[in-house]
Amino acid sequence: MVFYLCNLTLHDNVFFASREMGTLYETEKYLHNWALSFAFFEATQIPKPYALQGESAQRPGYLEVDNEQNLLHLNEAGIYVFPALPIQWSYQITTFKSSQAAYHDKPKRMGGRGANRNYPMNYGRSKELAVGSKYRTYILAPKTVQIPRWIRLGKWAAKIQVDVKSIPSAGIKQRTGEYICEHPLNPIDLSAL
Repeated sequence: MVFYLCNLTLHDNVFFASREMGTLYETEKYLHNWALSFAFFEATQIPKPYALQGESAQRPGYLEVDNEQNLLHLNEAGIYVFPALPIQWSYQITTFKSSQAAYHDKPKRMGGRGANRNYPMNYGRSKELAVGSKYRTYILAPKTVQIPRWIRLGKWAAKIQVDVKSIPSAGIKQRTGEYICEHPLNPIDLSAL
């Protein structure tokens, strides 16, 4: 097993809705390890079917054996991706306009008779992680695994550059006792004591 240090640099704005507050969709500053796992290993370790069919297409099943696209494939391959720690980050707020859906309430003309809002109903704002933001994550994997130089992440498949360094075994120390981990961890991935 090899422990890899991965420095990530955003070359596009990264958007995913962590919080939705009215017409503002906010992206959290942390990058989740499950999203990173798919970004790094989808189609190489995690199967990527041409089209998902039936019930599995409508709900996530990250840890379900019967779901074709699950993270258990990485467990079998001996791969674990840590969440990403923000090193330097900034945000960009973007205003967007979406198309009207026939089943949705039709907006009244802005400022017109019967309008109870002063903005169109099909508009919103997204708070996205900005270009140039930097992150750090770790990957524990066998020597044979290839880590890509570029990955795509988020709702708009933003381009992210990956700089990988393997940490030599001499640089890894095992200790017991209480300690504080300064890197984010996913509590679901930790074993119960």
